[in-house]
Amino acid sequence: MKHFRIFILINLLIHSICLVCAQNVEKNNRAALIIGISEYDSPEAPSLPGVPADIISAQKIAMAMGIPEKNITLLRNQDATKINIMNAFKDFSAQAADGGRVFIYYSGHGTRGYDPTTKNCYEGLLSYDRQAITHDEIALVTKKLNDQVDKSIVMFDACHSGGVINSSFQTRGALSKLTPKFYSKSSSNDLAACSMPSNFKTRGLFDKSSRLGALEENLVFISAARPDEISYDEGANKGGIATQAIRDCLLGSAKDLNASGSVSIDEIQSCSQDIVNAKLPGPIYLPSHITVRGNRNLIPVLASPKPITTALPIPSFSSVTSPSKPTDLAQNLPEQPNKPELVKPIASTPLPLPPSKPVDLTQSQSNKPDPVQAQAISSVPALAVPSKPVELAQNTSSQNLQPEPLKPSVNQTEPAKPVAQISNPVVEAPLASIATLKDIEAQRNPTRKLDIQLAKKILKINKDYLDLKIKSSHTGYLYLVLLGSDNNSFYVLYPNKLDGNNRIEANKQINLPNPSWQIKVAGPVGTDYILAIVSDNPRDLNALGAIGNDPNSPYTYTLNNLQGRSTLINYLTGKGPEGSSEKFSAQILSVQEVQ
Repeated sequence: MKHFRIFILINLLIHSICLVCAQNVEKNNRAALIIGISEYDSPEAPSLPGVPADIISAQKIAMAMGIPEKNITLLRNQDATKINIMNAFKDFSAQAADGGRVFIYYSGHGTRGYDPTTKNCYEGLLSYDRQAITHDEIALVTKKLNDQVDKSIVMFDACHSGGVINSSFQTRGALSKLTPKFYSKSSSNDLAACSMPSNFKTRGLFDKSSRLGALEENLVFISAARPDEISYDEGANKGGIATQAIRDCLLGSAKDLNASGSVSIDEIQSCSQDIVNAKLPGPIYLPSHITVRGNRNLIPVLASPKPITTALPIPSFSSVTSPSKPTDLAQNLPEQPNKPELVKPIASTPLPLPPSKPVDLTQSQSNKPDPVQAQAISSVPALAVPSKPVELAQNTSSQNLQPEPLKPSVNQTEPAKPVAQISNPVVEAPLASIATLKDIEAQRNPTRKLDIQLAKKILKINKDYLDLKIKSSHTGYLYLVLLGSDNNSFYVLYPNKLDGNNRIEANKQINLPNPSWQIKVAGPVGTDYILAIVSDNPRDLNALGAIGNDPNSPYTYTLNNLQGRSTLINYLTGKGPEGSSEKFSAQILSVQEVQ
């Protein structure tokens, strides 16, 4: 009998462990709440036949943002009463994973009224039972959500412009199926009071959430129209005009205007507004203006890099016969014309490896580490392999540096022919490269802090070494990305093959590079940019190495073209392990290289 009881207990324990494991496997830190109301409890509120299409569009947007279908909560029509909507907001806030990303969408009537107790106008959403859910109420119920998630994207396809809608409003002509997305039970006098220009003094959801502690960098609020404008429902199988535009732009129609390798909320808004303007050219139906508050540089959907179909050129090291004298890479490199970068396919023929002998480090007579510099596809930092520990004490002046970092040197084969069609504008490589780093930095979470100091911000070529002191407010994983002054490639300086343990403890200063690897600046004259990131969870270096891995170099790299920029952004700002925090700190530094 005892054995039987023990057997049952063991099986129960195994079953419990399996359930916990299954829950962990299924866990995902991204979620969405989608509310759509096409029919209300009274015909006084006009039906919106396009809302079912809006719900489908919102689901597509959510899944494009990396939100699995099982993490999408839907609330429709009679289920979307005020009580149910408020409870859904509460449950959603409680269940949202720490450090995750959420998407909240509403399609239905907006409403506006006058509150005699505060003598102010209020704006909000209209529930199925025609109750106003004010922006104050939404801000309060989502405060916990905004406190814990990494990024929140909120979109309301509704309008609050009751005062500009005449009671006898009727649509005519080819656009006769347009329905204004507004309804209010308030008296005509109240509506008139709330439609005056003074109404602009009222605050929307973003302002109210901000007053409750929501950080601008972590929150994006998208509205289909300005407070004094009308947003329209275009009918069954189409939906809201603004939702259609944002869906199409977010799913691929928007252009990467700065050629950074990603599409931001700002670029999506620009694309969406063009679509709305074309669909409602006037003069009878004037286009509404899609508005965005918060982090306009947020990247909602990562780009899908094109598959690599040709071999990459392989960077190679030149042998160093006299380690005490740095190799002058400039003598070995073809001149690079200073012209705008074109989008080109990756070269199909690898660079030939120059004959070389193993480096004899015993010849080194220098107190400094001896550089082994690379001839690569793109600027590769000169690697100093020390014969003795590097005396970094020579660099004694510590000072903070604002956006700008380090560099290398390059040798690049020309592809056979350019891509037939270029969907993105031609942008000079330096401008596009810096835009890439800034796009990554804009995804940071300001609750994570970085303190970075440079021993020197001006370094002499073939003489000075990079010296960084870094401290993070949170324990995490440190990454250093270099864009050199020649603007050819991005290099992951850290972690690398010589130093792969990139975990950093909270409030504990570390010095990089450390004695096992050093970087001596090697020209050309100009500005190097370093992006430092400390993420809550590690990144998969193989994801980047698959594109720019060189067996002869300790550094992983990616080319400074559109595909390379997109790859770098995906690598550093991607989701990471399922259910893990996506929060990270980031800062751009610059270093000047001089003769």
